[in-house]
Amino acid sequence: MAICEAKNTEVKELLRNGVDVNAKGGYYGTALQAACYCNAKAADLLLREKVDVNVQGGCYGTALQAASCVGDGILVEVLLEKGAVVNIQGGRYGNALMAAVSNGHKDVIYKLAKNGAKLPDDKEGLLLKTALSEGCEAGIKMMFGLWKIPLLFGRDTPLTAE
Repeated sequence: MAICEAKNTEVKELLRNGVDVNAKGGYYGTALQAACYCNAKAADLLLREKVDVNVQGGCYGTALQAASCVGDGILVEVLLEKGAVVNIQGGRYGNALMAAVSNGHKDVIYKLAKNGAKLPDDKEGLLLKTALSEGCEAGIKMMFGLWKIPLLFGRDTPLTAE
């Protein structure tokens, strides 16, 4: 989507000319999702409009997942303030939390948790496997602490990571 390379003046001109900020299509799904992934200044301009922060589609599923993927904590906060639903499922990572974990963004993991992110029903341990494969040790410890997940050592000795 051209918004990734767009200058602020170009984005402002499109907005002045009445471009549909919620139009769907292309790799990213929406202009906001693309901007959240690759052009935070354009995302800021779009968020000043009547943009739907929860439109689903495209590679990252939602704008929140795109911002979580790149670790833009400020943009994540703004999206949450604008009503982004933290547990929407879809997109490349499945949800915003998985995007943050997969890319090792501890601050974003924390912000999502603070705003009600729920661990997926994860019977195969995908979340933990993802965090381990990405080398996000601090993120793993944070997840165990935030969600009070018991770590089982031996047969029946539950511990909680601190």
